[in-house]
Amino acid sequence: MRITKQQISKISINIIRFLYIAFILSGLIVHIINLKSSDRFLSILTLSLICVGLFFGFLNILYFITTARSIKKLEIKERNVILKDFKSLALGIADFARGNLTVNIRSESSKIFEENPETAGLSNIYNDFINIIDESFEDFNLITSEPCLRSCYVGT
Repeated sequence: MRITKQQISKISINIIRFLYIAFILSGLIVHIINLKSSDRFLSILTLSLICVGLFFGFLNILYFITTARSIKKLEIKERNVILKDFKSLALGIADFARGNLTVNIRSESSKIFEENPETAGLSNIYNDFINIIDESFEDFNLITSEPCLRSCYVGT
């Protein structure tokens, strides 16, 4: 059985969440115990446990920020596909329908190579979608690539 980056990422974030909760709770428990005895060692231990817990909490927040940025980047790319590529396709088809039999259209979208394992699945779907759009544009351009030498067309 092979473990993927996405599985490692999920296991890592779950460990970080567990450590965050464990250190904060143990710090609070030691603090409650220390309320009765006022031991200096327990005070330092409480502070240390809570600081380590906050560190793991910070890692957890940092993870969510990077994931949110990756998702935002995907949203912007998807919006560009809708606004630019589909508009280009619609204008090309309209131009073709008006009689311009040599119209060519190009895709302005690029693929995403995502490092974040949490959004890798979404970026793979996006890249598959871009491949389908590129193939559609190529097929359309194949139809219009060879100029026709006829001087009269039926229906025009």
